[in-house]
Amino acid sequence: MKKLYKALLVIALAAAMVLPVMAAPSPQAESKASKANASVPMQGAKVVALTKEVFDEVGRVTSDASIMAAFGVNTNAKLAAAFDLKVDIPAGQSSVTVPIKVSNAKAGDYVYVLHRMSNAQATWELVGQGTLGADLTINGTFTNFSPVAIMVVDAAQAAAGAVKAPKTGQ
Repeated sequence: MKKLYKALLVIALAAAMVLPVMAAPSPQAESKASKANASVPMQGAKVVALTKEVFDEVGRVTSDASIMAAFGVNTNAKLAAAFDLKVDIPAGQSSVTVPIKVSNAKAGDYVYVLHRMSNAQATWELVGQGTLGADLTINGTFTNFSPVAIMVVDAAQAAAGAVKAPKTGQ
């Protein structure tokens, strides 16, 4: 009888040691976008990590100089954050302006807010841009919500004239 108890105890201990490994999340399934580096200080808004496929698309789009040039995004701009934004547009409104806090940037940095339009995959639009103030917040005006990419130009480059106003070029 003691041998039976010993055998059962060994099996139970072996199973207990394996279960935590089986419960751990898969490293391949984890999204690189979970390091969003941005938050939305707005009631009812959520920032959600992107899937690996969408994050890879963001990387392709934001590293393509011809696409960024079409939006007027400075060639010195670097991807600072990528995430999926979820906000309900109030009834009767066709768009909503959302403040986005970019935590890995600094005051004086120039920021671009890009948004993937939900009606056409891989079609992006520029929904906001400007120089960050002390609160590190930039506004984006959205008509629908889906993946967002935040591009940042360092304050030193922006001050040196690397960033021109989109309409006047000054």
